[in-house]
Amino acid sequence: MWVMGTYAQMGVALGIFIKAKERNQKSFALSTFFTGIVAGVTEPILYGIVTKYKRTFLPIIIGGAIGGALIGALQVKQYAFAFAGVLAFPTFFGTTFWWYVLGVLVSIMISALIVIFFGFEDKAETKKTPNEPSNEGVKIKEYQEKRTPRKMYTVHLVVRS
Repeated sequence: MWVMGTYAQMGVALGIFIKAKERNQKSFALSTFFTGIVAGVTEPILYGIVTKYKRTFLPIIIGGAIGGALIGALQVKQYAFAFAGVLAFPTFFGTTFWWYVLGVLVSIMISALIVIFFGFEDKAETKKTPNEPSNEGVKIKEYQEKRTPRKMYTVHLVVRS
């Protein structure tokens, strides 16, 4: 069940890829989604998306909880330990494999849909205040750095063989 939170992070990256307007955001979200879905490496999602956009944390919790509850209720079995990602799918091969795939899809889609419908940027970050403070009329005093003279030493290395 713990692995569904990882897939929910991938869903957040997918949702940001679909929702974002800036090209840099889209490309970063897509690249982190693919590293997560193939190998289960979600650190770029965690440190590049979740820490930047705090609103993405709740979709991860909700998507992971629902996906985890689903595979728990369906008694999905894992036959060897492996982290998340497509490369770990063989560890779930057995009678409950397709229930695991369903849990993965549910976890990804729920977190992606929450990001798509509710957004990922804080409202305070996107608003610009009309009366932002400026530096007009402020005199900036420049300071000259005082340097003390230092003695320079040259060291000659002699290599003897």
